[in-house]
Amino acid sequence: MTSEQNQETLTRAHELITALEKGNNDAVSESLDALTRQHESVLFQELGKMTRELHESINNFKLDARITDLTETDIPDAKERLNYVITMTEDSANKTMDAVDAALPVSESIKNRANELHAEWKRFRERDMSADQFRQLSKDLDNFFPMIGEGSVTVHDNLTKILMAQDFQDLTGQIIRRVITLVQDV
Repeated sequence: MTSEQNQETLTRAHELITALEKGNNDAVSESLDALTRQHESVLFQELGKMTRELHESINNFKLDARITDLTETDIPDAKERLNYVITMTEDSANKTMDAVDAALPVSESIKNRANELHAEWKRFRERDMSADQFRQLSKDLDNFFPMIGEGSVTVHDNLTKILMAQDFQDLTGQIIRRVITLVQDV
């Protein structure tokens, strides 16, 4: 309220008090109506000013080229990037699980056969083995060493696949950082 409006309100308030003191109901009603109209006028002026400011803000928002660029280019691009990250993560998880599934039986087979041969070797060292049993142990060892070689290659290949399946982490991390920057900009 301006000082002029304050003075007018004060004058009308004095008129209201005078009318109340005199018991003049018509003058009281008239003074209250005048105060209400004055208050409504100020309220409508403020409402008009707020409406103009809101309208200008909306127009400025529409005209902001960066916002337009974000909504037309960057946000759809961010969606594509996040979908790409999801796809890469799923592919990596599947490759990792496939490689582990392929390596586990090989590793388990080598472990079991090594335990069996270790028990036989222990019997040999304790001289608790016949010549025929030793010949069989020799054949078993001859078969086991190539099995270890092949199994090691299989396990190594699968570990390499697991490592390669994780190479996307650096790329997806960069993509996610860009999307976070975009979200912060918005």
